[in-house]
Amino acid sequence: MSYQRSPALKFVCPQPQVKGCGSCSCEKKCFLGLLDSEMRGKVKAGRIPRVYNANQVIFSPGDSPQGLLIICRGSVRMAFTTEQGRQVTVGYASCGEVIGEAAYLAGASHVFTAEALGNTFVTFLPKPLADELLSRSPALMRRMAENSSGRFCATARLATNWLLKSADAKLAEFLLSGPATSRGGLPCTPNLRLSRRSVAEYVGLAPETVIRRLSAFKSRGLVRYAGRSVEVLDRQAMREVACDGVQASVSFAA
Repeated sequence: MSYQRSPALKFVCPQPQVKGCGSCSCEKKCFLGLLDSEMRGKVKAGRIPRVYNANQVIFSPGDSPQGLLIICRGSVRMAFTTEQGRQVTVGYASCGEVIGEAAYLAGASHVFTAEALGNTFVTFLPKPLADELLSRSPALMRRMAENSSGRFCATARLATNWLLKSADAKLAEFLLSGPATSRGGLPCTPNLRLSRRSVAEYVGLAPETVIRRLSAFKSRGLVRYAGRSVEVLDRQAMREVACDGVQASVSFAA
């Protein structure tokens, strides 16, 4: 019996393609919207598609980046492991975003673990192609710098919260923050569904504490449970608890 080779991976963008990238509602996030037609052609010819299943590791601490990784569909969690073996979540990324760019630009090894939260499609740009894109597109370089700076600031803020804020303040800020939202409802981005354990890892609390504090918030009329979701009812009061934040709701996986 002859061997049958698996068909090549193919990613079909979920956005309308009638007018190309110019009509895409994800254009402000997707890196392709920053490139001219010639560079888009080079990307399509030289990119390497990769599909990751839920909980599959994309890269680990110590790995040396060989190019750039762009999330086309799905969500990715970034985390590091403490010396005591505890895993700490430091951020999330979704469609259109570049991951691991800080290590790539610095010529260093990755310091975080990147893990797919669900079926995730990633485009890999080998180093020669990535270097050409960055040298010819100041807009792309700026986007990467903004992403790296934003994640650095978010990580610093997270570390400060861990050290200085109470359990209620940590959880309230999370419920009012980006990681708890559905990320704008873009059609190519599934809602980010986080377990209570994932929330606990992100805010630096035990899962049992997260459950107790959510129950306390519910008793105070700050949140309500809607199926598997937790919806913020009194945003102003929640801001006072967190001393910061914007509207949000978070969905928990069973």
